[in-house]
Amino acid sequence: MMDIQLVKDAALLLPLSRQLQELHQRAFPHIFKPFDEAAVATYFNDCMADDAYRHYAAFEDGMACGYIQAQHIERPESAFVASYGYIHIHQLIVGNGSRQKGIATALMNTVLAFAREMGSARIDLTVWNFNEAAHSFFKKTGFTDDLQRMYINLP
Repeated sequence: MMDIQLVKDAALLLPLSRQLQELHQRAFPHIFKPFDEAAVATYFNDCMADDAYRHYAAFEDGMACGYIQAQHIERPESAFVASYGYIHIHQLIVGNGSRQKGIATALMNTVLAFAREMGSARIDLTVWNFNEAAHSFFKKTGFTDDLQRMYINLP
């Protein structure tokens, strides 16, 4: 049976974070560093100390099999945009042996509840073009494109 819990212990997320970092590092080794457990633990601990962040993990048989990291952000008004609050999903991963079991959907539903709790009417995220499975999941979940980031590598 799967159980979703708010997590305040970085160590629970490290094995899954390694999988996510290695996926990105293989795709973009010039951007993503090799997994550094101590640095990632410090990152998670810093985020977990900030009330704007939530880290929810899915557990099966007492083991974390997926997690989602979300942050409530208040964007201030500027000359161009009105102020608004939203939730940004920084990371979502379901472990290799736990996919296609509804875990990502359960984690996403937990973040939807967090967004409602915070009074946010929007959730956003970024996803790399190579990650077709993530694109498919997010579209199925109701996400839509509203921005495309482009780049040029200089010689």
